[in-house]
Formats: sequence, C-alpha cells, structure tokens
Amino acid sequence: MLRKKVDVFVFFTCKTMIVIICFVLFANSIVTANNIQNIDSTDSKGLYYFKKAKEAIEMEDFESALNFHLKAIPFLVSEKKAETYCEVYIELSVLYHQKKELNKALDFGLLAKQTIEEEIGKNSHLYGICLYNLGTYYFDKRNIEKALIYEKEAVNHLENSNSEPETQADILNNLALTQEIIGDYTGAISNIEKALRYQFEIYGPINHETAWSYYSLGVIYLSKKEYLRATTNFLKNYRILKQLGKNGIEVNDVKLINVFQRLANSYQYMKYSDSTEYYLAKALDLQKEDNSYRKYLSYEVKAKLLSSQNQIEKAKYIANEAIRLAKISFNDFNKHPVIARQYTHLAEIFQQNNELDSAVTYFHKAFLFLAHDFEEEDVYKNPKAEQCFPEIKVIRSLKGKARALYLRYQQSKDQRDLIASLETYELTHDFIGRLKQDISTMGSKQQLAGDVLDVYEGAIETAIALYEATGDQQYLEKGLFFAEANKAILLLESINERMAQEASGIPDSLLEKEKQYRVDIAYYERSINEENNKKGEPDVDNIKKWGDLLYRLKREYQQLVDQFEEEYPRYFQLKYDTRLATLGDIRSQMLDRKTAFLEYFVGLDKIFLFQITKKDFQVFSLNKPAGFKTDINQALQWARTQQISDEQAAELDQLLHRLYIDYMAIALKQLPATINRLFIIPDDLFNTIPFEILFTTQPKPGKKSHYLIHDFNIGYAYSATLFKTSQQRQRKVANKGFLGFAPSFSTEVAELRSCSGSILANLINSQNEITSIQQLMGGDVLMGNQANRDFFLEQAPHYKIIHLATHACMDEENAMQSKVFFADEPIINQELFNLQLSADLAVLSACNTGSGQLVTGDGVMSLSKGFVHAGCPSALMSLWSVDDYSTSQIMINFYKYLKKGQTKDQAIRQAKLDFLGSADKVRQHPFFWAAFVQMGDPIALQLGGNIGNGWWIGLIGLLGLIAAMYWRRSREETCC
Repeated sequence: MLRKKVDVFVFFTCKTMIVIICFVLFANSIVTANNIQNIDSTDSKGLYYFKKAKEAIEMEDFESALNFHLKAIPFLVSEKKAETYCEVYIELSVLYHQKKELNKALDFGLLAKQTIEEEIGKNSHLYGICLYNLGTYYFDKRNIEKALIYEKEAVNHLENSNSEPETQADILNNLALTQEIIGDYTGAISNIEKALRYQFEIYGPINHETAWSYYSLGVIYLSKKEYLRATTNFLKNYRILKQLGKNGIEVNDVKLINVFQRLANSYQYMKYSDSTEYYLAKALDLQKEDNSYRKYLSYEVKAKLLSSQNQIEKAKYIANEAIRLAKISFNDFNKHPVIARQYTHLAEIFQQNNELDSAVTYFHKAFLFLAHDFEEEDVYKNPKAEQCFPEIKVIRSLKGKARALYLRYQQSKDQRDLIASLETYELTHDFIGRLKQDISTMGSKQQLAGDVLDVYEGAIETAIALYEATGDQQYLEKGLFFAEANKAILLLESINERMAQEASGIPDSLLEKEKQYRVDIAYYERSINEENNKKGEPDVDNIKKWGDLLYRLKREYQQLVDQFEEEYPRYFQLKYDTRLATLGDIRSQMLDRKTAFLEYFVGLDKIFLFQITKKDFQVFSLNKPAGFKTDINQALQWARTQQISDEQAAELDQLLHRLYIDYMAIALKQLPATINRLFIIPDDLFNTIPFEILFTTQPKPGKKSHYLIHDFNIGYAYSATLFKTSQQRQRKVANKGFLGFAPSFSTEVAELRSCSGSILANLINSQNEITSIQQLMGGDVLMGNQANRDFFLEQAPHYKIIHLATHACMDEENAMQSKVFFADEPIINQELFNLQLSADLAVLSACNTGSGQLVTGDGVMSLSKGFVHAGCPSALMSLWSVDDYSTSQIMINFYKYLKKGQTKDQAIRQAKLDFLGSADKVRQHPFFWAAFVQMGDPIALQLGGNIGNGWWIGLIGLLGLIAAMYWRRSREETCC
C-alpha cells in the first residue's frame, strides 16, 4: 500500500527554531521555513557539521547530508547538546529511509526514541515525530503490528501536544492505511474523515493533500467491498488531480497510476468491463518499463479481466507476469504479502479451470511468501498463524489452499488432501482470531465475521467429509467447533472483556475511568443520532462539535484499553479467551435426558444442522435453496401482520409446513420419544422467526392447526459458547424480587407496543399487566410518570426480575441506538450495554425487542442483547410489534407458571397454549401469541416463599440425586 511519508519534520534547538524541512516522498519537493545562509565561526564542531548537513539537504545532496550528520554525532554528544543530536538521529533515520536502507533507518529511529525518553522527555514535540517515523519504517518492513502501535501513539502524542494540523492529518492518513491492512475499516474511515476536516480547513478542496485522502478513503471502501463508494472517492481524487494540472501544479505519474489502477479495480468488481479496460489502459500507458511503479497490480487486474472472459491461458500468462513484476518491485524483501497475493491469484485461475494439482501447488507457493521462517515445499505442511503477516488479505490465500485441497480430494479420494484441508481451515481460524485482537471497532469486526462466512462453511463441510470417510466422531466435533466459531462474536467478546476487567486486578479508579468513557461515548452518539433524525434541519455546528468530542473520546478510550492489555496480562488472557463450547460442555450444561440441542449454521450455499442429545450426536447437511430468504421473509411478514386474508392464511400454513420439512423434520424424526424440549441455536434468518409456529403436519382445510409448540418446550440461545460463558460469569445476587415498569405517554391509546415516529400512545393493558403480576410475585411496580429512566438506572441493578411493559423502537441502521421508552426519556441499546444488572430474567414486554439489524456472524443486534450483556442470563423478547391485549394475557399467565416452579421455556409455552386454547379464530393467528421467545438460561427461578409447589420439585430432585449416588456407589463396590 502506498502511503504518504513525511521524511524530515519540524525540529527545534535549545535557543531557537533552526529550520523546518519537510521531504514528501513521491512529491520531489523540499519546503524550508528558515534557510540557513551563514555558518557562525564560533560554532562548535558538532553544530558546524549539523549546519553543513542542513545546507546539503537544502541542495538536495542527501548523501553529503548523511555524511555530515554522522560526523556531527560524536561532537554533539560530547558537547551534551541532547536536543540537537536527537534531531540528527531522526534526520539520519529519514535519510536512510530515503536510500531504502530500512534496517539502518529503524536503528536510528529507535536510538532517537530512546534518547529523547532518557534525556529530553516524552512531552517533547520531537517524540511525536519520532513515533510517526517509526510507524512508517515498521510499515515499510511489513511489521504491521508494531506500525499500528507507534502510529496510534503518535496520533495521541501529536494531538495532545497541539502540533500542526498538517502533521496530524498526515499521521491520521498513515494510521488509516495501516488499519485498512488489518481490516479495521471503521477505524480507518473515521481517521481519514478527521484528516479531511483538517485539510479542508488548511488547504481547501483542491490540493494534493485532500486528493490523497480521497484516494485513501477509496482504498478502504474497496477493501470493505463497498465498490460504489470506493469509485466515488477515486473519481473525486482524479477530478482534483486534473484540476491541479489545469492550474499549472505538477501531478506526477505515480498519483495518476494509483487512481487509474484503483478505478479499473473498482469497475471490475462492479462488472463494468468497458470502464475497467479504459482505466487499465490509462495506467499501462504510464507503465512502459518492467520496473515501472506498481506495474504488477495492472497485470493482476488484466489477468482477472481475461479470466472473467474465459481466456484462461492468456490469464495464466499475465498472472505469471504479475508474479515476476511483483518480485521486481519487492526485490529487497525475501517475503512479501503482495507477492503471495499474485501466486494466490494464479492458483485461483487454475482452480477455476479445475486444474486442482496446479491450484494446490500455487496456493502453497503463496504460503512461502506470506509466512516468516516457513520454507516447507511439501503442500501438506503449513506455517503457524503467528508466522503469517497480520494482514486481512492473507485470509484469501489460506482459505484458497484449504478449498483447493478439499476439491482435489473429491477427485483423488486421498485422505491426506482432506486432512490437510481441515488443518488449513484450522490455521485460517487461528489467523482470524489473531487479526481480531488488533481490530478495535465493532463495525470492522462485524465486517470480518461476514467476510469469513465461507471459511467456516468450508471447514464444516470438510469436517463432515472426514467423518464420513473415517467414522471418527472427533471430526463431527470439529464441525461443531467451526459452527460455534462465528456466532454471537461481538457479544461474546464484549462479555469476555467485562469479565476480564473484573478478574484481572485493574484498579477501581481505572475501571471507573473506563466506565465513564463508555457512558460519555454513548451520550454523544445518542446526541448525534437524535440531532440527525429530528424534524427540520439538523444543527450542523452541534453535530461537528459532538463528532470531534466523540472522536477524541473513542481514541482515549482505546488508549486506555490498550493500557489494560499491556499492563495487566491476566486481562489480555481473559479478554481473548477463545475456548469454544465443546460437545461435553453442551451435554453437561445445556441438556438433560428430555432435551435435544439443535444448532444451525447457515452458509452461502449450505445449511448445517447439529443435533445433540445425551446419547446421540448427528450433523445434517441441508440444501440452501434459492428461495431460502424469500420463504422466511414471507412467512415472517404474514406472521407479524395482524390481519391477513383467508387465502394468505392458507398459504402461510403451507409455507410454515414446508419450512419445517426443509429445515427441521429430518432431525426431529430421529429423536427418541422421551424428548420434550428443544434448545435451539438459530443462525442468519432463522433468528427472525419463532420455531414454535412451524407446522408439523400437512395443513388441511378445516383441520385444527398443529404447531411445533404443541409438541415441545422451546428455548433459544445466541450460541452454546455464550451460554457457557454466562454460566461462568460472576454476578451479584439480587436482594430484591420483581420490578415492573408501565410508563404512560399521552391520552391516546395504542393497540400495539410499538412506536411511530415521535408519537407514543398509552398502553391501556400495560398497567393491568404489571399490577396483576405484582399480585402473583410481590415486588415493586412503577407506573405512569413514576416509571422514568433515572429510577430504572438506579434501581434495576438490585432486582431478580425486571419487567418492562412499554414501547420500544428499533434502529435498523444503527442497532446500538435502538430504544426502550420510559415516561420521560428512552434508554438506548448502547446504554444498556454499559449497565451491570444482577437480574436472573429480563422480560421485555414491548415490540421488536428481539429483532433488529441482522449481522452475519453475530445474529440480530437486538435490545435483548443489551440486557444479556448487562448481566441477565435469560430474556423474554419479542420478534415483532405485539398486540397490547394478548401480550398482557400471555405475560400474566407466564408468571403464573413461573411461580409454580416451571422452567422459563415451559412457562412461556404453557402461557401461549392457554391463549391458543381460548382464542377465537382471528386470535389463533401467530401475530397474537407467537412473538415472544425465551432466550438464554431456561432454568426455573428460585423465588423464595413465592415459589408455590416448586419446592417439592426441588426436594424430589434432591432425593433422586442422593438415591442415584447411593445406587452408583453400590454398583462400584460390587462390580469388581
């Protein structure tokens, strides 16, 4: 990746500013703020050589400058002119960098850093410049992790020291392009946009600096697969460059080659072949020689174009040429990921043509250039994840080899190919985990989870194939491992982080500081969101002010988290604990002899269903038909529509039966008759629909509906690993029982617990709902204006059960801004994530609390996840806008059965069945009864004196356990 590099920066002597010199690589220009004309005869030898070096720099005689600086060092050290010889170290590092002697550049950069720390202090402006340079050197050596560390530190230092906005914009650009390399796109875009704001204020819209930022932004969107946005930014870059040329300002070929190549690349992804060819030709016109700047990328684009036109032999030839040209460009490197990428592309062309031996060979050749200290020619060997360059594009090579080996096995039936394929998928998974540690933003982690879906799909497919070839159950367990590896990732990581903070010895003062950052970030994000969504024109000045504050808060927050990771090893270890739930964990923590565990994995082409009982473990590979999305969305649309026609109702019944046959029947038909509970881990669109409404029998006119709820208790979890983690989480024991909220809003009366714009109506049944529940459960209720936000924030952490009978609104574009309404102000999802609750159950008796933005790898970003993150191991949530009356009836009965000691999934099922048993034909429709589902731990609540007959159940269970232990001991004593 081409980055702008500032080669010599602002330096100060003890008395006055000597010179401001800025070399901009690829710009061929030197800017001096104060030219030195005379050498004072009273100068010491050190200062004499120092000034001679400055003169040589001014004359662009860099070799002489380097020699004069080297001569100056011993004299300056003996003269104890610390600030001056630190400047010399920095300038020497820059000069060696100009000569492409990176090791010497790095040595002098590190010497400068150490000397500044020991003799001048970190507060010096020189220190920020030194960090800036070190980031650049490490980037050019392709040590991305260290580049990231130094560049982040440089951004913090330069901003805190109020350095020039130009310098801050440059380092923000560099940091952004480093973040792009690892896949932290959200962070990268934020930094580029900040740089652009600086540049517009300093230079205006038409200049090389803003052109560069638009180019960088295009690169990030291209990697993010947002090709239209990428193209838009590249075109902005090109228009500025053309205008600069018209204004008589030089535009060098490198900048034009950059934008022509990227435009060709963007149009290629959008399948505009004419535009691709046009911009590719413009780039190649400027790349006549083999050593022309980045000619390999033009050939890479050309080979892809030929391959898409099915000109396979020509594509192979051009791809080989791209390899040769990449090696010329990076001849100073033994290994480089760009060379690996060219081998990967050639391998993909062979794989496309079903030449799998060659595909495997060239994918493996890519490995030789993307991993340090790995020279194995044997295609069955792999490096370790930590040997690979930590760059997101490496995933393409890793998964490519894994897939090629799997496909070759289909022809060869050589189990070595299948085993090597699985091992390569395991390597890819480990590498993805390593990348996640460096990606700091939620949006980028979500992007990564979606981008690697095919990795986990291929891994599961390979594991199943190995089981079928060997009969060894360990491979089915591997498949389960991969299914779990890409589920509820962000929620799991966030809970892990919270647990790590609590158990790693971080001082309370730092934890309180971290908490305050989260609260402040949530406040400003909410303020910006509300300002943007209010009626009329938003206040642009406020948005800018809050945006700047938010940017600073997020940067400081990340700096604090980085400090935790560096200074508290236990925190780092717990935060990145990637131990996933195993078959043994599921059987011991989630199953009894009457429960079956069903976990779905929805890939690009296939759907896998894992079925586990106490005695059995099977995996079913299901077809993913072209109509998968259409069928589920249609079923959901009809199910959540209050009134549908008889014809639509009949179609819905048929559709619900087809969904049952296609995606569930094969597993349920093999269950023993003793199973009466299903514990379901949904995935993808399965998160949006309650399985309870699936028709288990063929619908017939006049025949009574038979839903899945008639046969089973049904509970859900986001993932088995998250369930396990929740069980291990240390939580405070609540000292109070039930807390109910039923706020009032206006004189109008709403039929649905949803909201429409800014209009919120009273819910006539909500107050009756919570007072009826209070009569059953005891506890406290807040109604009307008393049911306010502040009371909830203050009191909710002390209660065992939290019940909200209110309105809720989902923000489909920004799930963390979804709201639960109270009498005065709402609480947004992000604020829920910041709470610490001790409740065993959160009942979200409002609309859409389990719905929201569907994110691949993380499921639905719902309000219920906010409560789970806050500490609730179980939530009752709704999947659509619910009817006020029927919701109240179902909720009251739900608590009636909880009080009797039933499990949570049992209680909600029985409450729904009661409703169905008394409902007329209209209210038999799923809209009225099916929206609420139980997510998380289904265990019965321990309600003290209110548990009714439940204590008998506990006593019987205890006596049974004692009897079983005695019986087992008797057998052990007599069996041998």
